[in-house]
Amino acid sequence: MRQAFIKIILPLLFFTALIIGSTNDVSASVLSRRTDHGAYTQKVMVIHFNNSQHIYGQLYLPKKQPMHKTPAVILSHGLGGTHEQMTAYAESLAEHGFIAYTFDFRGGSAESQSSGSTTHMSVFSEEKDLQQAISHVKSLHQVNPKQISLVGASQGGVVSALTAAKEGKAIHKVALVYPAFSIVTDARKQYSSLSQVPSHSDIWGVTVGKTYYRNLLGLNLTKTVTQYPNPILIIHGTDDNVVPISYSKKMASSYSNASFIKLKGAGHDFSGKYREKAIKEIVTFLQN
Repeated sequence: MRQAFIKIILPLLFFTALIIGSTNDVSASVLSRRTDHGAYTQKVMVIHFNNSQHIYGQLYLPKKQPMHKTPAVILSHGLGGTHEQMTAYAESLAEHGFIAYTFDFRGGSAESQSSGSTTHMSVFSEEKDLQQAISHVKSLHQVNPKQISLVGASQGGVVSALTAAKEGKAIHKVALVYPAFSIVTDARKQYSSLSQVPSHSDIWGVTVGKTYYRNLLGLNLTKTVTQYPNPILIIHGTDDNVVPISYSKKMASSYSNASFIKLKGAGHDFSGKYREKAIKEIVTFLQN
């Protein structure tokens, strides 16, 4: 019911939106409604591009902002998730003085409030979405464009790592929680070539198309992502049965400037004390 209401009311709210930036048929709208959480305010920010495409997200603005520009963090959810997967992280970051933006990848899940279908989604389409988010967060007048950091979970961690490698020093820091660094290996276990991939298949309950595997099967993930030169923090649980911790440990050793933290007893998709610990480590990492 909630999702249906949002899909109906969201287009109507666009007409009352304040346009905060636009280039080449691309614009970001901050809707006038806001939620006050004491230390920060929360607003809807939707990015429009290519005429009919849009990315839905939530913008967290700390109330006590310094006279100078504020550092910002963009958070990416995992496969089958939405921006809500990263809410706790964004809230804590905003409470500690960071501007935070969480968003739904296009086709990221059946519950996504962004445009697109899961059958057209891939880590590469999500990389483009994240680049759109970076561009528009940078354009916010409150944001220090030289202090844009990324936080990614699971598949969103892979997307964040790929994007950071492409953006280079333009990304201040990166923090990844249980990143799906096994993604290429897992894909190759299923299919040895693109010709074997069916038009539709299922990954952890998400229906994906052939697009998902195109370019993924031939990707040298380690070589690609470890080109990122700035500080990166990787946090992984010892009891992760979706993505073994060994993948993150090996990847961390391949980066030139990585820190690796293992959470004993934590599985995939942190919750409770494990999420609290991860958030604390991320805040400390980004503050230093």
